[in-house]
Amino acid sequence: MEAALDWYDFWNYYYLGKYQAANDVCTTLLEPNQWPRSVLLAVIRLRLALRDLEGIRALRNLVNDTWTSSVIHELIETLQKNVPPIDDGERLRSVVFGDGSALDAVDEAGRLLAALALQRAGLYLDALETLPLSRCENDAESRACRICLWLHLNRLDRAQLEQQALEHWFERQLADGDQRAVGTLVQLSRATLAVASNDAEDVAIEAALRSCRDLAERYGPSTKLLNLTYLCLVRLGRTEASESTLQQAMNLDAQDPDTMANTAASAAKTSMMMMAFLEAATATQRPIEYLRKYAPWHPWIRAQDDFERKLRGLAT
Repeated sequence: MEAALDWYDFWNYYYLGKYQAANDVCTTLLEPNQWPRSVLLAVIRLRLALRDLEGIRALRNLVNDTWTSSVIHELIETLQKNVPPIDDGERLRSVVFGDGSALDAVDEAGRLLAALALQRAGLYLDALETLPLSRCENDAESRACRICLWLHLNRLDRAQLEQQALEHWFERQLADGDQRAVGTLVQLSRATLAVASNDAEDVAIEAALRSCRDLAERYGPSTKLLNLTYLCLVRLGRTEASESTLQQAMNLDAQDPDTMANTAASAAKTSMMMMAFLEAATATQRPIEYLRKYAPWHPWIRAQDDFERKLRGLAT
């Protein structure tokens, strides 16, 4: 069924972070119980990003294997409790790795879902273990996920090597067309890597900025594109343009975790309190408090908590 339908728009919107548009595309093409498994699990991941707990529960009923259903259950639990999933790290590890034969039998889509759960728990090495290159070398999203995980581990060198491998792999696939919008994914991964590298030259950051703006012009803005654009502008020292871009991201979704993290970083840098969340914030509440409330798993929160623990350790 997947080969008979054109899923390009779905994957393109999904990679761009235009989750509602992606959801609209797949619901127009087929009923949920007819979606390919790769689409079904991608929609679960996008509804996680949309904080749609009921939607995830409904789609979990369509998953036909126990292992994947258990991973989704763990994601629902952490989303429902809204606590840092690191607290349940051992339980999550048990679900993912407890049955080796079940994990061996799982496809790339299921492994990606598990990697997301482990990533949200800060278990980056475990997430990498679920996505070995031997199992996901022909899946672009898994490769892009591995690049992000290496960046979380501060291994820019490994991320750069895997980006090069992804681009070479993509060039070889183009002969058969780009039905999965891998070109968009490669552009986003390249731009993310550029802003993550302290040694990146301005020309690389400018190229990343052009990619983000081009994608936004063609397909419309998303918080993902706007936050990446913001980081490019910050790296280029374009303060006024960067703050304007961040405001656009806040207007789209003030509770988006990356938008909250960038707002907190911007407020800390300028030592000014920003009215970032007009419906939820007051002049005395900081963006970081909302990031901790809505996305306690975010790397920005984890880094702050680690820093504070180290300070307490030095004080004792």
